[in-house]
Amino acid sequence: MDNCFLLNKKISAVADIRMNNDTVKKLWSSFTLTSGEISFEKGEAFTFCLGNTQLPTLSKEKEYAMKVDENGVAVVGKDYSGLMRGFMSLLMKIEYCGEAFKIKAVSEESDYLIKNRMIHICVFPENDLYFIKKLIRLAGLCQYTHIIIEFWGMLRYDCLKELSWCGAFTKEQAKELIAQCRELGMEPVPMFNQLGHATASRVCYGKHVVLDQNPTLQRLFTPDGWAWDITSEEVFALLKQVRKELYEVFGDGEYMHIGCDEAYYITRNEELRKELPRFLAKLTNEVEAEGRRPMV
Repeated sequence: MDNCFLLNKKISAVADIRMNNDTVKKLWSSFTLTSGEISFEKGEAFTFCLGNTQLPTLSKEKEYAMKVDENGVAVVGKDYSGLMRGFMSLLMKIEYCGEAFKIKAVSEESDYLIKNRMIHICVFPENDLYFIKKLIRLAGLCQYTHIIIEFWGMLRYDCLKELSWCGAFTKEQAKELIAQCRELGMEPVPMFNQLGHATASRVCYGKHVVLDQNPTLQRLFTPDGWAWDITSEEVFALLKQVRKELYEVFGDGEYMHIGCDEAYYITRNEELRKELPRFLAKLTNEVEAEGRRPMV
């Protein structure tokens, strides 16, 4: 057991108090084969400590630094997100030796080549809340910085009830997902396709979240139903309201993903294709005025 730090089944960390949440505790339990339990005492911001080892020095360009020796564990991050990525790396170093859990001595710094590491999660009617929570935890362990979450007809909107399939998540349920992203140090990014993909279903399935429930709303779409009608002020107003509701669910953030791919009918129609630059300019200007950076 030399050059290892041994973990008791019940252990207390002195850490950034934001780590004292159910998501972190469940991850610790999972990586100690459900036999370990961790509690938290308030420590310095952006730090996590077990035992009595000293905090490592954090280089300016690094997201986190970690030190493990026989006396303890110490992780420091440049911010809460960096701290959580260091913690995720620490979790994957826990070993079971037949009698106890241990972490081998190590000194480590983050070494990412890409600053913003983003993953896109689509929420389909076949996915329950627990499944999406598992995906979010996996994304955290894989060291992603942002999670783009797209509800394919699976979030209930106030502005138009037909935007949601039967059984869609409530806003409170969606906020559980957002909270878990933030607890793991990742920024959740809202996504709503505001050009093509207006069906909220893959094209091969022939489903349409709005028209299957209310065919009289055909005026909002191109004749094939696949894209939004980019000439309609009613559509602009609806999309603006959708974004407003997403901002309320997701909270403060830097980005809004506006989709804009696979606009088949528009790109094949000469008159609509001419309207496309005006539509995109107006859409991106509105998103920027809302304090977000548009992503496509």
